[in-house]
Amino acid sequence: MSIVESLLDFLFPPKCAACGTLLEGDRQLRLCPACFRKLDVLDGKVCKLCGKPFCGDALLCEDCNASRPPYVMGFAGCVYDGLAREMMLDMKFHNKPHLFRVFAALVIRRLDSMPGFVPPDVVTCVPMRPEKERERGYNPAALLARQVARHYGWTFAADLLDKVRDTKVQSTLSREERYQNVKGAYVVRAAKEVQGKRILLVDDVCTTGATFRELAELLQKAGAAEVICASAATTRHGEV
Repeated sequence: MSIVESLLDFLFPPKCAACGTLLEGDRQLRLCPACFRKLDVLDGKVCKLCGKPFCGDALLCEDCNASRPPYVMGFAGCVYDGLAREMMLDMKFHNKPHLFRVFAALVIRRLDSMPGFVPPDVVTCVPMRPEKERERGYNPAALLARQVARHYGWTFAADLLDKVRDTKVQSTLSREERYQNVKGAYVVRAAKEVQGKRILLVDDVCTTGATFRELAELLQKAGAAEVICASAATTRHGEV
């Protein structure tokens, strides 16, 4: 936390982003203990490739066993349900961009629990169409990625990828339709900045993983050495 942020916290004590209670002690998560307990924070049984929680003794979920994703690892901060889903929808669609701090803190918490994690050369985000971003005023994925990169002192590059055509809202589509929906919707904009790099790709929510698969494949074709995918929240295996 910067000196300016510390001063602002002193002058204007932060409140829980969910219920408004004044925060005490550790304020990084921006949630009170009661609201934090409502989150299904991921630190247990997850697929070693996509990072989704699932049942069973295998290392990989059925989806990753059937079709290996083009990234080396995926992970998320929490499960996309309950309070996490409510806050995510508020952040994305109800003009509450400040909630990105909660989700960025969850991603950072997850990263801190992964010993031996090799830092990326560059952090980037899933892009929005420019007109959509102007209409909303911000890209939630960019806010998350920038905060995570800033926390660790990693390089953040928002312009590695472009979204070149509109897509339907993924939540309205079936699993197969989601994969078709993102095909050809993105391009690598800065190929020279991708070649030979280990890239951390950040999004707000991962459902089927279709967007991560599409973008990771594009980055690899552009010469990326490795792609790691991180989302603030993810559905459980088998959910869409």
